[in-house]
Amino acid sequence: MNLKLKGCQGAFLSIDKRQLLQTVLMLVLLLNGSKWLFYQFFWRISGPISLFLGFIFLTFYLNKQGLKWRDLGLKWTNGYKTVLWFIIGLMLSVFVIMIANEVSSFFFEKPPRTNERFGDLSGNIQLTISWIVTGILIGGFGEELVYRGFLINALERIIDKRYGTVLAIILPASFWALRHYYYAHGYGSIMVFIVGIYFGVLYVANGRNLFPGIILHSLFDTVSFMARYEGN
Repeated sequence: MNLKLKGCQGAFLSIDKRQLLQTVLMLVLLLNGSKWLFYQFFWRISGPISLFLGFIFLTFYLNKQGLKWRDLGLKWTNGYKTVLWFIIGLMLSVFVIMIANEVSSFFFEKPPRTNERFGDLSGNIQLTISWIVTGILIGGFGEELVYRGFLINALERIIDKRYGTVLAIILPASFWALRHYYYAHGYGSIMVFIVGIYFGVLYVANGRNLFPGIILHSLFDTVSFMARYEGN
């Protein structure tokens, strides 16, 4: 990796690769371990709880390294550019979702919209709003910060090879998909994997600004929950 890199790509240059790898492995252990633990008692929200703990862990880690989330792209420095990339991302996402749906349907049968994890959202505005808020905070912000902001830049630093950025996008998307398997199963996990790659590409392509992905991710979750509320 070029030592002249600045911004998000250069955020971890001063950190030893082995130490950074240990942090990534600790994060994976924390996410999976806490998810398994809370699954025994609060299975519907075990994913969000574990993601929140992972976010807290990374926040302390970044602070210890003299870094903040803004160093990984959580900064609103150019509103025009952010909105432009969101619009581009939104338009492209139509094709991405169509492709993801075709690929997922090739391997697995598309499940019905009803899902035990979310309860009966149809006509239940209170429950729907609670899941929308969870989707924005945990999905929109939490997952984009952890899977795109931290993991892509950390893995890129650790791999430090010609195709390091490609692998740094694919690996978090794969892990993200596996973490959704417990309720999304095969069809949903493939969808999540493809969308995860798309969010990773969007993040890297726009200059590593997290906000276009955060807004788009939040919109995805909101539309999905509203569709369930409408019974679609």
